[in-house]
Amino acid sequence: MLHVTLQVVPYDADAHPGMAGAFAILQFGEPSASDVVYIESRVGSLFLESEMDLASFGGILEHLRALSLPPDDSIALIQRIAPKATA
Repeated sequence: MLHVTLQVVPYDADAHPGMAGAFAILQFGEPSASDVVYIESRVGSLFLESEMDLASFGGILEHLRALSLPPDDSIALIQRIAPKATA
């Protein structure tokens, strides 16, 4: 099953750890499958699997969640500005 939570980091959050680039933490839900951090850039992509990398990016993700609007507020913001972006 796919689960996605959408949260927007508001513009007034200023500098934050997500500005260094996008990443995804892939969790497969099976005991035999380890979590993986996926990073994609213009020069290639990386799959990081070490405990240290997972802990580091997990901390960044938690920091970003704390800075972000709650999911319902994020969706409301997107709905409010989406018509302006397509006009």
